[in-house]
Amino acid sequence: MDDVYLGTQAAQAAPIFDVERVEVLKGPQGTLYGRNTTAGVVNVISARPTEEFEGRASAQAGSFGQQIYEVALSGPLASWARGRLSLRSNRDDGWQRSLPTGINGFGQTDIVSGRAQLEFDTSEASTLLLRGDYARSDGTSVLYPLTGLLQADLVTYCTPEGAAANLCFNSAGEQGIRDPRVGLSDVPSLRNEFEFRLGSATDTHDFGGATLTSITSVQSVDKLFEEDADAAAIALGFTVYTLSAEQFTQEVRLAGGDEIGVAWILGAYYFDENRSSSVAAPPFFATLADQESSSWAVFGRADYHLTPSVTATAGIRYTNDEKDISVITPGFMSEQRRSLEESSVTGTLGLSWEPSSDVLWYANVSTGYKAGGFNANFVFDPDTIGPVDAETITAYELGLRSAFWDGRIVINGAVFAYDYRDIKAVALDSTSVVSITRLISLGDADVIGFDGEVSFIPVDSARISIGIGLLDTELQSTTFQSTPFPPGLVQLDGNPLPMASDVSLNALAEYTFSLGGAGSLTAQVDGNWRSEFSFSATGSREATERSDGYGLVNARLRWRSADERYSLEGFVENLDDERYFTYNANIISDNAAGARPSRRS
Repeated sequence: MDDVYLGTQAAQAAPIFDVERVEVLKGPQGTLYGRNTTAGVVNVISARPTEEFEGRASAQAGSFGQQIYEVALSGPLASWARGRLSLRSNRDDGWQRSLPTGINGFGQTDIVSGRAQLEFDTSEASTLLLRGDYARSDGTSVLYPLTGLLQADLVTYCTPEGAAANLCFNSAGEQGIRDPRVGLSDVPSLRNEFEFRLGSATDTHDFGGATLTSITSVQSVDKLFEEDADAAAIALGFTVYTLSAEQFTQEVRLAGGDEIGVAWILGAYYFDENRSSSVAAPPFFATLADQESSSWAVFGRADYHLTPSVTATAGIRYTNDEKDISVITPGFMSEQRRSLEESSVTGTLGLSWEPSSDVLWYANVSTGYKAGGFNANFVFDPDTIGPVDAETITAYELGLRSAFWDGRIVINGAVFAYDYRDIKAVALDSTSVVSITRLISLGDADVIGFDGEVSFIPVDSARISIGIGLLDTELQSTTFQSTPFPPGLVQLDGNPLPMASDVSLNALAEYTFSLGGAGSLTAQVDGNWRSEFSFSATGSREATERSDGYGLVNARLRWRSADERYSLEGFVENLDDERYFTYNANIISDNAAGARPSRRS
């Protein structure tokens, strides 16, 4: 967010609003952009303070009592200073009901957030931007749908297909539920609360031939999350998670060069985080953990123009990571301490050819690295704490970006291959009476794929876009993972990666009708479809942990005034009320639990 790395998943739950743009880079980022990653980068750039006064406000009402309000004010405070204030409120009544108790309000959203920015011209060549972000949530967690795994005699296992069709029961005689808006939990309430604070200072100085940028940030997150993990009416799966994390980052970049010679960037990065967490199944047991993490890196990259149309790129980064953890499960395991220190050299090599201003061919090889870590979930065995080794990836990509007919036709595409090593995952171990999680290495994986999109503007009032993704993934693993249904061990070798559909499609079509002095009316239909996939590395062989292919269709109608100062929209998401799992896992020997989204409009 605004070039500041968000180090916890809890921080990533902070609302995104008053945004100027969102930058998305695919593939491993082993050279620039904060911390290393084996995946891509999503960088949310907030709208900045403006030289002239401006403001915007919006209100949205939707299903389940949804009310969303946003307001932003921006403008000059002096000839050398500017400010911007953004506020957002998002709440609803919840969309789920407990069948045993009749209590409504599960899955409730109640988030308030704000951002204040001050920008100063500290000299003719220097600018200082101060940002402060705050968000607070007082919502409730969702109820998980139950998938029974036993036949009506409550002893014999169902077939995986019968369980996936919700024709089976758990040991208490409760049948699986297909309706995502109800659940079986008898817990009166499940809290889902967090508080997020982020402060940053971005100082930029232009030396003429080079620009120095310093980004300093402090961040804190507090989270409380409750769930009924087994999805059953008997609340044996009631679990409470807490997290308190504080983070400091510092990044310094010096960039220079030009578009006809050499463009270059040099930098250094530092990250420090302290977090305390707990996971409890009251009143039986709890695991408490304190972790300290620090990382530093130096990096550089250069783009050298071999000819006016051919550019060579080279980048390199050295990263060092240190982590320490203290874990205790009172009554079951005494305090355990673990440490790790790792370092890695990653980078990129690339070549691009631009035969015309409308066509760009490129090829690159890049590497990525993600430091290892520890298991801080339920821990009863010191051997399950870890650490696990770092993930590494080498990516090969060949792509095309092009535009024709004055930009009315855009064709982009890329083929890629990944050599993915020491993939880490959280696995559920159900061999004991209590299901526990373990941080394990799945092994290696080979990944090949294609990603393409076509956008077409046949006339000024119409736009059509189509995207396709093709993916083939295969684990190369010696690991056997325990599973309660069917009971035993499952070999991971040859399985696809979790959440990896072979085919994914998306499409959008919109048309704008002119209303003359009354403005314009835009009708839009969009949708996406993905083929079947597994929720876990074992799911390809278990129907209860695999999702069939499904598609979603959305529709939107938007009126905009002639001066574009006012707009009014009506929309429906998931138009045909498609029901699908976003996650499902075999929790214990008699049932699986997962998550389904609601339909909102």
